[in-house]
Amino acid sequence: MFGPIVRSAAELLTSSERSLVRECASATCSWLFVDRTKNHRRRWCTTTGCGNVAKIRRYRQQLRRNEAAQPS
Repeated sequence: MFGPIVRSAAELLTSSERSLVRECASATCSWLFVDRTKNHRRRWCTTTGCGNVAKIRRYRQQLRRNEAAQPS
């Protein structure tokens, strides 16, 4: 059952793409992914999952800072 997964992992880790394997930047996720982007700066395993959550969190923090900075 795990044979195809192990085989794929072994092929990846012995290939030239080994240097493109990254770990998701989310504090709650530890998935690994292959960063095939043009500039190799991808941070999250999925942009619709971990990436979206991080962007929403950053946006809400920015809103709170802006609200706190405005005089009453």
